[in-house]
Amino acid sequence: MDPYNILIVDDETGNLNALERTFRREYNVFSATNGEDALSIIEQNDIALIVSDHCMPGMSGVEFLEKTRQKYPNIIRIILTAYTDEKMLAEAINKGHVYSFISKPWDPMYIKALVRKAIETRETAYGLRECSCMQGEYVSAE
Repeated sequence: MDPYNILIVDDETGNLNALERTFRREYNVFSATNGEDALSIIEQNDIALIVSDHCMPGMSGVEFLEKTRQKYPNIIRIILTAYTDEKMLAEAINKGHVYSFISKPWDPMYIKALVRKAIETRETAYGLRECSCMQGEYVSAE
């Protein structure tokens, strides 16, 4: 079976490189430094899961994930953030229908396990092809 395609979106190239190294052995990893480029990648590839930074110039992570939810509801969405602002968390849940939150800095083993669990959840939920979104859960790496 071919590995799943995952998309990492972060305007900090150091974060992109670290996340690519974390996932490249198990998944086909695509990366983008902004929401617009990420949307183009999604249009051209069958993406199973997105890990997106929250604070990015131009389009925030919540805005980006909301756009992906509307057009590609079967993609699992995870948001990466250095902030735990309640308003942002509520927006991410309500607009982006995020599967989970990851706090910066993250633990590579934790994020790998979370992504693996998210992919398994996607397989189970979308095996029926009827589910339009995942229920969110707040998970802290602390």
